[in-house]
Amino acid sequence: MAAAVALPQGGAHAFDQRFAATAKALHLQLANWYGLEGAKKVKYAEAFEVCEYGRIRRGEELRKLFPFFPSRRATDERPR
Repeated sequence: MAAAVALPQGGAHAFDQRFAATAKALHLQLANWYGLEGAKKVKYAEAFEVCEYGRIRRGEELRKLFPFFPSRRATDERPR
């Protein structure tokens, strides 16, 4: 079992700022997945590419790859 490693004093704060900035920058995309009210509750987010090369995955295919996304009904109030 790996031992926990303490971050330098400012390390945790730097991560908070980084992921909070991502959540702010991607607010509309978060609203597409979690609805407007759900997106307002998101404090931190991490963005990444599913595949740098190849086809773009959307909707139900992303829900299959990432089962923690809400069902389609939970996002009926999506912004357009």
